[in-house]
Amino acid sequence: MKKDVSAWLVVVLPVVTALLGSGVVWNLMNYRTEQARLEIEKTRASNELRAKKIEVLTEIVKFQGNFDLRNQHHQEYRARIDQFNSLERDLARMEDRQAKEVDFEKLIPAPPRDFKIE
Repeated sequence: MKKDVSAWLVVVLPVVTALLGSGVVWNLMNYRTEQARLEIEKTRASNELRAKKIEVLTEIVKFQGNFDLRNQHHQEYRARIDQFNSLERDLARMEDRQAKEVDFEKLIPAPPRDFKIE
């Protein structure tokens, strides 16, 4: 019985020592923890970009609702559209998907031409 236990210890003990002593198990646990932390950071950054997109979109909607304001501040309006599309590209890159850029100027209906009221 003593020989069986000692033979078993001679085989198992070096394997356990190699795994625990070299830190393979600990490194694997640290790797998994680091992966979870990176995923949380990616989600946090994604949420921040989405919040910025909503703020910029709110400003764009203000311009779109007022034709005179949009014409007076056309460069600022274009800058907001470019900023929105830039945020969308960054978010798409972060989420590994295709960016969906929007041209807001095409979404605005043109003012009526040759409109006559009789």
